[in-house]
Amino acid sequence: MAHTDRARVLADVQQDGYALRWASTVLRADREIVLAAVQQHGCALQYASPELRADRDLVLAAVQQNGLALDAVSEQLCADKEVVLAAVQQNGLVLYYASEQLCADKEVVLAAVQQNGRALDAASEEWRADKEVVLVAVTQAGIALELASVEMRADKEVVLMAVKKYGNALQWASRKLKADRDILLTALQLNCFALGDASAELKADREFMLAAVQQDGRALGDASSELQEDPFLKKFATMSSVSQTMFLTRVAVHVVRFRLRLHRLCEARQVEQAAADWAAAQTDHVLNEDHFAAFLIGWDACRKRQRLG
Repeated sequence: MAHTDRARVLADVQQDGYALRWASTVLRADREIVLAAVQQHGCALQYASPELRADRDLVLAAVQQNGLALDAVSEQLCADKEVVLAAVQQNGLVLYYASEQLCADKEVVLAAVQQNGRALDAASEEWRADKEVVLVAVTQAGIALELASVEMRADKEVVLMAVKKYGNALQWASRKLKADRDILLTALQLNCFALGDASAELKADREFMLAAVQQDGRALGDASSELQEDPFLKKFATMSSVSQTMFLTRVAVHVVRFRLRLHRLCEARQVEQAAADWAAAQTDHVLNEDHFAAFLIGWDACRKRQRLG
C-alpha cells in the first residue's frame, strides 16, 4: 500500500532513498521529498514522477550522488553536457547512457575513462584511436586495451602502460609487441602466465627465458618445448630469488675469469684454442660449476655477435 503521510515519507527517504518507491503518486511528484531521496541515493530518481526526472537541478543532485541515476533521466538531459559530466565523474561507465553527441565529446570521454578506463567502450571510434584518451584509459584500467583501436594496440607506450596495470592485457597487443622483451617482462611482473601470449621467438630465446624465470619460475611452463627440457633453466626455475642472486653473482666471477683466459690465448696467438673454448661455451649445458660461466658466455657471444680473430 502506498504511503500518503508526507512527514513519514520524508523521514523515510532521508534514511533510505529507495523508500521513495513506497510513496504515493502524489508524493513522488513532491520535489522536496524526491530531492531528499536522491541526495541519500541517486538511483531513487527512477521512482520520481516523469516531470521531476526532467528537472535539471534535481537530476544533477542525483547523478552527483550516483552516476547510475543517469539511466532514469529524460533524453534531453542525457544530452546535457554538465549533467553527463557530473555523472561520468562519479561513474565513468554511465557514458553508455549519454547522447551520441556527448560520446563523441573529448572532454566528456576523458572524464569518463579517467574514472573508469572501461568506459572507452562507449566512446566514439575517433577517441578509441586517440592516444591521449587511450593512455588515460589504460592507466586507469589496463583491460581497456581490448577496447582501443588496432593502431593503439600496436603503440608500445600504450601497451606498456596497459600491461603495467594488468599483465593479461598483453593478449590484446599487436603481434609485433607480443615479441617485445620490455613489454613481456613488464607483463610477467604482474602475471606469471602472461608469457602464454608471447611470440614463439621469445619463448625459444634462452636469454629472455632466463630473465622471465628469474621473475617467476613458473614462466618456464610457457617456454618452447626445447627450453622446458633445458637442464640449466629447469634448475634455475626451482631456485629461490636469494639463491638465484647468489648463483648469478658466482657466475659473474666465472665469466670474468673465462674472458681473461680468452684474452691471454689471443695474445699468445693461440687462436685455434681460443676459438675452441668459445665454441664450447656456446654449446655446453653441463651443470657442474666449472661450466656455468661457459653457458652464459655462449649467450653473451650470440647476443653481442662478438667474433674472434
